[in-house]
Amino acid sequence: MSHRLIRWFVPLLFLAAATAGCRQGPPPRPAYNTMEEALGKVLGLQAAIAYREPFGGSRSLVLFRTDKHRGLSATILEQTLLGKWRMTDAVSLGGELPRVGALSYERANLGHVEEKIGRTTFATSETHVIFGEVLDPAITWVELTLDEEGAKPINATVKDGIWLVKVSPKAQNTWFHLRAGNAEGRRFTASIATGPWRETDPNRAPLVEYYDAQQGIRLEYPSLFSHPRVDRDGRLTIAFSSWTISVEPAPAAELGQLLKSAVAAGGDRVLAHGIRQVGTRQVGHVLEARPEEDGRGSTYLSHYLVPAGRSHFTLTCSAPHMYSLDFWKEYWEPVCERVLPTMQMDTK
Repeated sequence: MSHRLIRWFVPLLFLAAATAGCRQGPPPRPAYNTMEEALGKVLGLQAAIAYREPFGGSRSLVLFRTDKHRGLSATILEQTLLGKWRMTDAVSLGGELPRVGALSYERANLGHVEEKIGRTTFATSETHVIFGEVLDPAITWVELTLDEEGAKPINATVKDGIWLVKVSPKAQNTWFHLRAGNAEGRRFTASIATGPWRETDPNRAPLVEYYDAQQGIRLEYPSLFSHPRVDRDGRLTIAFSSWTISVEPAPAAELGQLLKSAVAAGGDRVLAHGIRQVGTRQVGHVLEARPEEDGRGSTYLSHYLVPAGRSHFTLTCSAPHMYSLDFWKEYWEPVCERVLPTMQMDTK
């Protein structure tokens, strides 16, 4: 090789080496003896592994909790040749998982970190996981169906009170339907954020089912209402924007007494009340208007007081910034009265 070529070739070697160095990912994190230690040292928290499964080669997909976060978080850990563990993926620590009834859920993209520039981490997603807790101990199987045309049910892994499904990262913005049960049959059904893009009128949107044998409740509601939630007091709320439908237990009492108590609680905010027939049910009804703090109309709450065997309940529909009773009766009251006839309690 001539001296002239060498003068060009050597600088090119240095340039290639420097460029390769720039494209490499961040240096590997330190390795530790246990998974818990690998997470805890990096995050500065105490970590406990709740679930793990192989994730190709020497890596494992793990779900874990920390001493400062009630919910489950997902990440990937890699095992070194010496048997130690280290983090290879970015992780987002979340709070308590949303409870939709017999199941809670969360979702995350998982893969590997490509590079870190300043405070920004760039990662490549290899899978999208949807996971959560099984809150009904009688459930042994969970099935998830993506809200896509032609989608088929996916059987989740269920182990140690945790359920998990892996889907393509392309499905990270796709919502889903859940079913769960045991050898005796179905115990839970819910639709998570499905339907809002198909129909904007709740009086015309198709009804979807919510069923939870553990709570002893079944109902159908317009598909554009999404994200069922159950709080610690057992109140089920299904929301569409700021409009909500909620169901909660009521004291066991005669219908007239339930109505009297509700009217007294509403005070001068009560616009109308009485006993009425909805479908095959005789129910107490109280319509309440609570003025908005910003002066923009009132939040209307329509309470239906329903004695149902041992399980009395109150179904409440609410909508904010209402200015007209006529508008409420024409547009929102029919939504409530679509739902009420589908209600079943004591379904265990």
